[in-house]
Amino acid sequence: MTDHETEHRKALGEAYRERFAASVLAAVGVTDADPYFRDCAPCYSEGASSGKAWCGICVLSVARSVGLTDWLWRDGDGFLRRLKFKREWDQVTTRPKVGDVCYINSPFRHHCVVVSVDLDAGTCETVGGNEGMPSAVRGPTTRKIKNKRLSFFAIRKWVDAAIDRDLADTVPPPPGPDTSPAPPPFPVEP
Repeated sequence: MTDHETEHRKALGEAYRERFAASVLAAVGVTDADPYFRDCAPCYSEGASSGKAWCGICVLSVARSVGLTDWLWRDGDGFLRRLKFKREWDQVTTRPKVGDVCYINSPFRHHCVVVSVDLDAGTCETVGGNEGMPSAVRGPTTRKIKNKRLSFFAIRKWVDAAIDRDLADTVPPPPGPDTSPAPPPFPVEP
Protein backbone atom coordinates (compact mmCIF):
# COMPACT_ATOMS: atom_id res chain seq x y z
CA MET A 1 0.00 0.00 0.00
CA THR A 2 1.41 3.41 -0.93
CA ASP A 3 1.77 6.26 1.55
CA HIS A 4 -1.04 8.05 -0.31
CA GLU A 5 -3.35 5.05 0.04
CA THR A 6 -2.49 4.73 3.75
CA GLU A 7 -3.25 8.40 4.36
CA HIS A 8 -6.48 8.10 2.36
CA ARG A 9 -7.60 5.12 4.51
CA LYS A 10 -6.69 7.00 7.69
CA ALA A 11 -8.77 10.01 6.60
CA LEU A 12 -11.72 7.77 5.71
CA GLY A 13 -11.47 6.04 9.10
CA GLU A 14 -11.46 9.33 10.97
CA ALA A 15 -14.47 10.45 8.92
CA TYR A 16 -16.41 7.28 9.88
CA ARG A 17 -15.57 7.79 13.56
CA GLU A 18 -16.58 11.46 13.45
CA ARG A 19 -19.82 10.62 11.61
CA PHE A 20 -20.67 7.99 14.25
CA ALA A 21 -20.03 10.46 17.09
CA ALA A 22 -21.93 13.26 15.33
CA SER A 23 -24.91 11.00 14.70
CA VAL A 24 -25.18 9.91 18.32
CA LEU A 25 -24.76 13.53 19.44
CA ALA A 26 -27.59 14.53 17.09
CA ALA A 27 -29.84 12.01 18.86
CA VAL A 28 -29.44 13.65 22.29
CA GLY A 29 -32.92 14.25 23.68
CA VAL A 30 -34.60 11.40 21.77
CA THR A 31 -36.99 9.56 24.08
CA ASP A 32 -38.70 7.26 21.55
CA ALA A 33 -36.61 4.09 21.36
CA ASP A 34 -38.97 2.27 18.99
CA PRO A 35 -37.06 3.34 15.82
CA TYR A 36 -33.86 1.83 17.25
CA PHE A 37 -35.67 -1.43 18.04
CA ARG A 38 -37.24 -1.53 14.55
CA ASP A 39 -33.87 -0.91 12.92
CA CYS A 40 -31.69 -3.49 14.60
CA ALA A 41 -33.60 -5.50 17.21
CA PRO A 42 -36.40 -7.36 15.42
CA CYS A 43 -36.19 -10.00 18.17
CA TYR A 44 -38.23 -7.51 20.24
CA SER A 45 -41.25 -6.99 18.00
CA GLU A 46 -42.98 -5.00 20.76
CA GLY A 47 -40.13 -2.45 20.69
CA ALA A 48 -39.47 -0.28 23.71
CA SER A 49 -42.61 -1.60 25.42
CA SER A 50 -40.73 -4.91 25.77
CA GLY A 51 -39.11 -3.40 28.85
CA LYS A 52 -35.63 -4.25 27.55
CA ALA A 53 -32.84 -1.79 28.18
CA TRP A 54 -32.04 -0.08 24.90
CA CYS A 55 -28.65 1.59 25.34
CA GLY A 56 -26.80 -1.05 23.30
CA ILE A 57 -29.60 -1.19 20.74
CA CYS A 58 -29.25 2.59 20.32
CA VAL A 59 -25.46 2.32 19.82
CA LEU A 60 -25.84 -0.51 17.30
CA SER A 61 -28.61 1.29 15.41
CA VAL A 62 -26.54 4.47 15.07
CA ALA A 63 -23.54 2.39 13.91
CA ARG A 64 -25.79 0.84 11.26
CA SER A 65 -27.12 4.25 10.18
CA VAL A 66 -23.61 5.54 9.37
CA GLY A 67 -22.62 2.39 7.49
CA LEU A 68 -20.27 0.83 10.05
CA THR A 69 -22.10 -2.49 10.23
CA ASP A 70 -25.22 -4.34 9.14
CA TRP A 71 -25.43 -6.46 12.29
CA LEU A 72 -28.67 -7.04 14.15
CA TRP A 73 -29.06 -7.25 17.92
CA ARG A 74 -29.15 -10.84 19.18
CA ASP A 75 -31.19 -11.56 22.28
CA GLY A 76 -28.85 -12.63 25.07
CA ASP A 77 -25.72 -11.64 23.13
CA GLY A 78 -26.23 -8.02 22.11
CA PHE A 79 -23.14 -7.25 20.10
CA LEU A 80 -20.17 -6.52 22.38
CA ARG A 81 -19.88 -10.05 23.71
CA ARG A 82 -20.22 -11.51 20.23
CA LEU A 83 -17.51 -9.19 18.93
CA LYS A 84 -15.18 -9.89 21.84
CA PHE A 85 -15.43 -13.66 21.50
CA LYS A 86 -15.15 -13.60 17.70
CA ARG A 87 -12.17 -11.24 17.98
CA GLU A 88 -13.68 -8.99 15.35
CA TRP A 89 -12.84 -5.93 17.40
CA ASP A 90 -9.47 -4.94 18.68
CA GLN A 91 -8.86 -5.89 22.24
CA VAL A 92 -10.31 -3.64 24.87
CA THR A 93 -8.33 -0.40 24.70
CA THR A 94 -7.08 1.93 27.42
CA ARG A 95 -6.69 4.77 24.89
CA PRO A 96 -10.19 5.28 23.47
CA LYS A 97 -10.78 7.28 20.33
CA VAL A 98 -13.83 9.14 19.14
CA GLY A 99 -16.41 6.56 18.05
CA ASP A 100 -15.23 3.75 20.32
CA VAL A 101 -17.87 2.08 22.46
CA CYS A 102 -17.73 2.51 26.23
CA TYR A 103 -19.23 -0.25 28.33
CA ILE A 104 -19.98 0.47 31.98
CA ASN A 105 -20.35 -2.66 34.09
CA SER A 106 -21.67 -1.13 37.32
CA PRO A 107 -23.84 0.03 38.96
CA PHE A 108 -25.78 -0.74 35.77
CA ARG A 109 -24.60 -2.39 32.57
CA HIS A 110 -24.58 0.36 29.99
CA HIS A 111 -23.33 1.03 26.44
CA CYS A 112 -22.46 4.49 25.14
CA VAL A 113 -20.34 6.07 22.40
CA VAL A 114 -17.18 8.10 22.98
CA VAL A 115 -17.76 11.52 21.36
CA SER A 116 -14.59 13.29 22.51
CA VAL A 117 -11.32 12.38 24.21
CA ASP A 118 -8.82 14.40 26.24
CA LEU A 119 -5.97 11.97 26.93
CA ASP A 120 -3.98 14.67 28.74
CA ALA A 121 -6.80 15.10 31.25
CA GLY A 122 -7.55 11.37 31.26
CA THR A 123 -11.19 11.94 30.36
CA CYS A 124 -13.63 11.31 27.58
CA GLU A 125 -17.20 12.36 26.89
CA THR A 126 -19.87 9.83 26.03
CA VAL A 127 -23.44 9.85 24.75
CA GLY A 128 -25.80 6.94 25.32
CA GLY A 129 -29.40 5.91 25.01
CA ASN A 130 -31.68 4.75 27.84
CA GLU A 131 -30.17 7.20 30.32
CA GLY A 132 -31.94 9.11 33.08
CA MET A 133 -35.62 9.59 33.76
CA PRO A 134 -37.46 9.77 31.52
CA SER A 135 -35.29 7.41 29.55
CA ALA A 136 -33.61 9.25 26.67
CA VAL A 137 -30.44 9.65 24.65
CA ARG A 138 -28.36 11.83 26.93
CA GLY A 139 -24.94 13.40 27.13
CA PRO A 140 -22.27 14.32 26.67
CA THR A 141 -21.20 12.91 30.01
CA THR A 142 -17.57 13.34 31.12
CA ARG A 143 -15.96 10.12 32.32
CA LYS A 144 -12.51 9.28 33.66
CA ILE A 145 -10.76 6.90 31.27
CA LYS A 146 -8.96 5.06 34.08
CA ASN A 147 -12.00 3.67 35.84
CA LYS A 148 -12.22 -0.01 36.66
CA ARG A 149 -15.97 0.03 35.91
CA LEU A 150 -15.41 1.12 32.29
CA SER A 151 -14.22 -0.84 29.27
CA PHE A 152 -13.56 0.80 25.92
CA PHE A 153 -14.04 -1.30 22.81
CA ALA A 154 -12.14 -0.07 19.77
CA ILE A 155 -14.17 -0.09 16.56
CA ARG A 156 -11.19 -0.38 14.19
CA LYS A 157 -12.43 -3.63 12.59
CA TRP A 158 -15.83 -2.10 11.83
CA VAL A 159 -14.11 0.99 10.40
CA ASP A 160 -11.71 -1.11 8.29
CA ALA A 161 -14.58 -3.21 6.91
CA ALA A 162 -16.57 -0.07 6.03
CA ILE A 163 -13.56 1.45 4.25
CA ASP A 164 -12.89 -1.78 2.35
CA ARG A 165 -16.53 -1.84 1.25
CA ASP A 166 -16.38 1.81 0.15
CA LEU A 167 -13.16 1.34 -1.79
CA ALA A 168 -14.44 -1.84 -3.45
CA ASP A 169 -17.43 0.18 -4.70
CA THR A 170 -15.14 2.81 -6.26
CA VAL A 171 -12.43 0.63 -7.79
CA PRO A 172 -13.24 -0.34 -11.36
CA PRO A 173 -13.18 -4.03 -12.27
CA PRO A 174 -9.92 -5.41 -13.63
CA PRO A 175 -9.53 -5.08 -17.39
CA GLY A 176 -10.94 -7.93 -19.43
CA PRO A 177 -9.85 -9.11 -22.87
CA ASP A 178 -11.82 -6.37 -24.66
CA THR A 179 -11.44 -3.48 -22.20
CA SER A 180 -8.88 -0.78 -21.70
CA PRO A 181 -6.72 -0.72 -18.55
CA ALA A 182 -8.52 0.42 -15.42
CA PRO A 183 -7.44 3.74 -13.91
CA PRO A 184 -5.72 3.61 -10.49
CA PRO A 185 -8.10 3.64 -7.50
CA PHE A 186 -6.48 6.79 -6.05
CA PRO A 187 -5.61 10.05 -7.82
CA VAL A 188 -2.05 10.09 -9.06
CA GLU A 189 -0.02 13.22 -8.37
CA PRO A 190 1.45 14.73 -11.58
